[in-house]
Amino acid sequence: MLGRSVSTGTRSRPEALHSMSEFPHTIRFKEHLYMTHKIMVVDDDTDLRITLQEILIGKGREVLAAKDGFQAIELASEGNIDLIFMDIRMPGMDGVETFLKIKEILPNCTVVMMTGYAVESLIERALSEGAKACLNKPVSIDEILEIVDAFMPELPIAHRIMVVDDDADLRTTLQEILIDKGREVLAAEDGFQAIEFASDGNIDLIFMDIRMPGMDGVEAFLKIKQILPDCIVVMMTGNAAEPLIEQALSEGAKTCLSKPVSIEEILEIVEETMPA
Repeated sequence: MLGRSVSTGTRSRPEALHSMSEFPHTIRFKEHLYMTHKIMVVDDDTDLRITLQEILIGKGREVLAAKDGFQAIELASEGNIDLIFMDIRMPGMDGVETFLKIKEILPNCTVVMMTGYAVESLIERALSEGAKACLNKPVSIDEILEIVDAFMPELPIAHRIMVVDDDADLRTTLQEILIDKGREVLAAEDGFQAIEFASDGNIDLIFMDIRMPGMDGVEAFLKIKQILPDCIVVMMTGNAAEPLIEQALSEGAKTCLSKPVSIEEILEIVEETMPA
C-alpha cells in the first residue's frame, strides 16, 4: 500500500523511467470526462510553439502543438479542437492551405492566423475563408489570452497535476505520460516556477524533485503549502540518503519516490489520490 511507504521514506521501483525515447514526443490529450475545450498551436518556430503551449497550459487549457501543416492536419483529424493559432509561413504547406484543409475536417473550429511577414494576399485569403483574425509577430501574450477567453470561456477544471523537476527529459516525459492518461498536467523547471503556477490555484497533486538549483524541493513544497494547503505533494530524489527526505515527510509530504521513478508507481499514486 502507498501509505506504508511513508514510514520508510523511499520505495523500490520495478519499472524505471530513464529517458523520453520510450514515449511519443508530441503532447496529446486523450478524451476524458472533464476535458472540454482544446487549443492547437501550429508554428515551425519551436521556441514560439513551445512557449505558447506552456503559457496556455499554465492557464489551465488543453493544448496541442504542431510543427507544420501536415502534423496539424493529422491532429485535427482526431477531432475535438476548438481554437487554432496558425502561422502563415511554414515549410512544405503554408498556414492558409493548412487552414482550408482543417476547415473541411473541423468546420466549426476557430482559426487565428499569425505572421511575421508582409503577406497581404495570404492574409486576405485566410480572412475571406473564415479566419477570425491575423496577429502580427512577435505576438502579444495578452492578445493571445484575450482571444482564448473570448472564444473559449473558461470552464471548471477537475484535477490538475504538476511535475517539478530540473531534469527536462524526466519532467517532459512524466507530463506526456500523464496527459496521455487523460490528466491535466503542468510542468515546472524549478521551485520558483512551481510557486508561480501554484499561485494560480487549482493544483491537486505535485511530484516534486528534492534537489534543484536555486531552491530545493522542500523549500518550494513549504511555500506552496502556504498557498495550497490541501494539495498532495510527493517528493522525488536520486539519493536514498537525502537528509531532506525526513523534513519533507514531517512537513506533510505524502511519500518520497527514489529515482529513476517507476511509471507504474506514479500512476498508482495518481489513481489513488485523484480517481478518474
